[in-house]
Amino acid sequence: MVVSTVLLLLIVEISYAQRSKDDDYFGISARFAFPQQNMSNYNTGFGGLLMDELVLSKTVSLAAEIGLWQFSAKDNIPTQTTGSFENTLRTISLMGGVKYYFGDFYVMGVAGLLYSSFESKLLGESIFLNRAGLGLQPSVGLHYGILDVAAEYTFKISSDPLRSWIGLRVGVYLLDFHL
Repeated sequence: MVVSTVLLLLIVEISYAQRSKDDDYFGISARFAFPQQNMSNYNTGFGGLLMDELVLSKTVSLAAEIGLWQFSAKDNIPTQTTGSFENTLRTISLMGGVKYYFGDFYVMGVAGLLYSSFESKLLGESIFLNRAGLGLQPSVGLHYGILDVAAEYTFKISSDPLRSWIGLRVGVYLLDFHL
C-alpha cells in the first residue's frame, strides 16, 4: 500500500510539473515494429525500452535509450521430415541524441549501436550469428505529462543488407530528478 501510494505521488508530481532546465526524466516504454525493405520476411516485432531525458531548455533535451527488439521470421513452419524450424532476430539498441519540442510535440534524432543476434533452430540445434553496426532513428512524438507516444523509423546503416523498421513507442516517465 505504501509503495503504491509513493508511486502514485511520483506520477502525479511528474504529470503536473513544468519542464525546466536540468530536469532529468527516466521512463519505460513498449515498442512495436513493422519490418520494411528486406526485413519483410519477418513478422511484426516487439520490445521494450529504458528512456532518459535531460532537459537543457524549454525546447531542447538530450535523450538516451537502451532498448530491445525481437522479430520472428514468417517462414517458421513445421515440416513432417525436419520438425520445427524457427528463425528469430533480436536487436539491442544503445542510442543517444537530441529532442526538439514544439509545445508537447517533438522531433527527435538518435544514433548509436545496434547489436543484432540471429538465431536459427532446426531439429533441436541452434545456430547463432551476431553483428553490430551503426543505427539511426528519427522520430516524431507527443510528450504529455508522464505519457510519451512516438512514431519512429529505425535503420541499421552499416549492415549488408540494410535492416529497417517503422516503430510505434508508448511509454511513461516514472521518475523526475532535478539536477
